[in-house]
Amino acid sequence: MGAEGCGVWVLVQRQLVQYDSNGSLIQRIDLGSLGKKVDDARQLAVDPYDESLWFSDERQLTHVSATGQLVGSWEAPGRIRELAVALDQSIWILGNKQLWHYSAQGARLASLDLRGQIKEEPKWLAVDSLGGRLWVAGEKRLVQLDPDGQVAFNVFVPGEIRALALEPRNGTAWIAAKNELAAYARDGNLIKAVDLHALGMNDPEALAYDPLGHSLWLGHKRGVSRFSLDGTLAATLSAGKEVEAISAPPFIVTPVLALIQPPPDALTNNPTPTITLSYDATCSGQPCGFGPVYYGNYSLTALLDGQSIENLFKFDDKTVQASYIPANRLPEGVNTWTAQAKDGFGHLSNKITSTFTIDTIPPKFIHISPPDGSVFSTPMVAISGNIDDPQGVVVLENLGNWNGSGANPATQNFNYQLTLKPGLNVINLVAIDKAGNETRAALHLAYNPLSLVVTSPASGAAINGGTALVTGTFQGPANTGIMVNGVAANMDGNHFYADGVPLQPGPNTITVTATTPDGLTAVQTISVTSTGASPVDVEAVPASGLAPLTVNFMIVNNTGNPVQKIEADFDGNGAIDFTATDPNAPIAFTYTAPGVYQARMAVTDSQGNVYGSTKTIVVRSFAAMDTMLRSIYAGMLDKLRVGDIDGALTAVTGSVYGKYKAVFTTLKPSLSGVVDQLGAIQSGTIGDEMAEYTIVRSTPLGPQAFLIYFIRGEDGVWRIDGM
Repeated sequence: MGAEGCGVWVLVQRQLVQYDSNGSLIQRIDLGSLGKKVDDARQLAVDPYDESLWFSDERQLTHVSATGQLVGSWEAPGRIRELAVALDQSIWILGNKQLWHYSAQGARLASLDLRGQIKEEPKWLAVDSLGGRLWVAGEKRLVQLDPDGQVAFNVFVPGEIRALALEPRNGTAWIAAKNELAAYARDGNLIKAVDLHALGMNDPEALAYDPLGHSLWLGHKRGVSRFSLDGTLAATLSAGKEVEAISAPPFIVTPVLALIQPPPDALTNNPTPTITLSYDATCSGQPCGFGPVYYGNYSLTALLDGQSIENLFKFDDKTVQASYIPANRLPEGVNTWTAQAKDGFGHLSNKITSTFTIDTIPPKFIHISPPDGSVFSTPMVAISGNIDDPQGVVVLENLGNWNGSGANPATQNFNYQLTLKPGLNVINLVAIDKAGNETRAALHLAYNPLSLVVTSPASGAAINGGTALVTGTFQGPANTGIMVNGVAANMDGNHFYADGVPLQPGPNTITVTATTPDGLTAVQTISVTSTGASPVDVEAVPASGLAPLTVNFMIVNNTGNPVQKIEADFDGNGAIDFTATDPNAPIAFTYTAPGVYQARMAVTDSQGNVYGSTKTIVVRSFAAMDTMLRSIYAGMLDKLRVGDIDGALTAVTGSVYGKYKAVFTTLKPSLSGVVDQLGAIQSGTIGDEMAEYTIVRSTPLGPQAFLIYFIRGEDGVWRIDGM
């Protein structure tokens, strides 16, 4: 039999005839047409790799192609008994106690004289190419030889040997004797014996190994029987007559090369990608299961972009893989490479042709809106733009942190809707191409919910006096503090009033800073010019407080002339509320209702000069202040309940920050439960810069009262200073 699909060759008289698997004639080759005289040809062997044919008569060895073309013909040194094609496509010839080894081209490779090694005449030959051994058998002896003709072992076999077959993967030699089927391992040990007499199979005549079914076929007088390799009888087919010859499919070892990495048509940003190949082999189309030593004999042919790289591959016998890592960067774009392996018998594997593309150039952001560093007074913002790679994607990392929406990853053109958090927001955009190259862009966007407008004085104004009244409006959360050159402004809703801001004669810069409880700030600056101290100043103590508020006014006379008369309009309604000629007369007024009042003073000196001065009095509502202070405490508790320790600590002053941070951090595992045990805020007293409240807390001894203190800090913000 030839290889799969090649059918069966038959040597008949002076003809070679080929039949397909259905018994139909494929071709007939007349031996006479070869131009060589062949007398009584009896031995025939097929090379399964190229389907060429070897045949011989007693002395003439002839090699023809699968189509009947003469390859060569040679006179053997002696009588030819047996032919056996090795896996390297060479041929071994068994003569009368002689072995000859020829290449496929007819060159004699070896000539072994067995007369000193084997006593009886050998009749059968099997070549163990994988094990590097030769098996010969006579009627009573099974002998194993190395390629130099030295006997490895010599076994006496009871009964007459009728046939020899080899299981080539593990090198097991099977012999069919008169009453026994026996298997000998490559090391010479008997590993199996089957009593044929007990099975009714006396006098076997033929034996063949089937590499496709991993079994043995035994021909005998009753027909043909199939045995598994453990010696178990599988089936018997009756032939109706004695079976004298059996042919099974040939054993073919084919090297196999598999691509591990990079995969076909891969795209990579690695300029020195590892190329890895896996070595394997099939035996008649099925996995051979060879160990790593076998694959260590493979040789490789490989080209990368037309350059030879086979000598740069390193074989790893643990993984049975060969790898190559370029020493230098490969060119950008498509790289083409091929590889093919050759086994130790000279047979080529499948050829791998593959490409991979190297792309190390990252995509670029062409446009991003809004620009980096933008500041917003509203939280909603749209982030949009595009990149230069049509196949690239854009990812906004942690999109959920800003309660954002939009496709993520996005395509070349991206658009996200974000809700900014107060303060600085760092938006991390990443452009990624198909090769995995990345370009990052950090967008710094500030959301400042705090805005500030100075309404008076106008920038550039000239002020007649040593102090200024600075007023304006702001937009921001409750408890926003405003400082003007170190003077705390008094608040009335979203209006602020900073009276008595000191000025130096000449140019002055007035800086107005608004600060939220969370630490956000807004700053406005104006420039004014002071002419120096005014002739008459008025001081109001206190200038702000809770209703009812009694304010004392004092006249500061810088004229050098005695004061003749004082007139006062305390509520700024145009009506004179107070008149005095005594400069030392006490001046006071009680404001009963919350509001902002412009207290106007007119001072006349002894020369008849009249000087006017206005003071702004801010009278606050107790209820409004009480609500604001209580919200500071309640807001702190709300943040502690959700574990936001840093947020909660914005409600305390710097002097106690470290203390409460340590306490809250220690209690963090049980903080949500502890919060409700801190107590409820009750009544309190409120001053201009400080407030004191009572907290009632439930204890094992019953309700107990504790004090909590609020103060207005240097930034004008009220915070907890102790509890």
